Amino acid sequence: MLRALHVVPLALASLTLACSEAADPSGEEDFETYRLGRVHVVVDGDVAITARFAFVRGFEEGFVRARIDMPEPLTTLLDADQCVPESALVAPTEHLEDAFDGRELVLADAGPLEIELGGDRIDLPLALVPDLLPYMSGVEYLYVGEAAPAPEAAPFMLRSRGSTAEGLPEFEVEAEFPAALELALGNAASGGIPLRWNTASQRGTVSVRVSARSLGATGGESILCLLGDTGAAVLSLEELRTLGLSPDADELRIEFSRTELSHFTAGDFSGTELLLERKANLAVRLR
Repeated sequence: MLRALHVVPLALASLTLACSEAADPSGEEDFETYRLGRVHVVVDGDVAITARFAFVRGFEEGFVRARIDMPEPLTTLLDADQCVPESALVAPTEHLEDAFDGRELVLADAGPLEIELGGDRIDLPLALVPDLLPYMSGVEYLYVGEAAPAPEAAPFMLRSRGSTAEGLPEFEVEAEFPAALELALGNAASGGIPLRWNTASQRGTVSVRVSARSLGATGGESILCLLGDTGAAVLSLEELRTLGLSPDADELRIEFSRTELSHFTAGDFSGTELLLERKANLAVRLR
């Protein structure tokens, strides 16, 4: 039996990420410093990998995550069977674009990084952060290519040879990549979109992004939902439209994601995130 999705509107104030306050007019530079890191691997036919290790001085975490494209995973923000407009989770960054008062956001070189996934070995190339903002500098790791693990859950390995210049020692992390998603339409459901997918051996949650298209163009809000990984659900069109999904759409694009989030320590980067993600997409014609 299909399980109906219960959509719970969420107050924007409770989920809009905090942004740093303006500089102290006294010129005080006793800013808080901390480190924030993530290695993010996405398999969606091809594989996309990013890795960032940030030294932060004087900026709040919400601002930094928005600036370096490292948002909180949806599993940490929503309860199961809860949906919100995507814009509710976007942190403001515009009023600090020209700020430079001793605050820093430096992306560190962690040395050569190598990933093994489903029998493939990938060396991650370094890229300079664009020199567009006075407070932001450094390097990041970016890779997009043809390397996908088998449909079943696949072993994963991350290795670094370390970087003496940045104080990041060698490290090695093992994990298991989430099982692939096989997404399809279920039996017809009045007023909703019935979905079916294969469940994982250890059930958790799946993230869903629903966007509307009309005459080939995207319009209205995109809606983010967190569902229990039970293998079936019905997305209520009425409730999604209440949250801002365009009522004039002739097609919906539904993006499913199954993630595995863990943490590791590399030198002073304690709590560095390892985010492994499988994706599947489905287009649904409404008329």
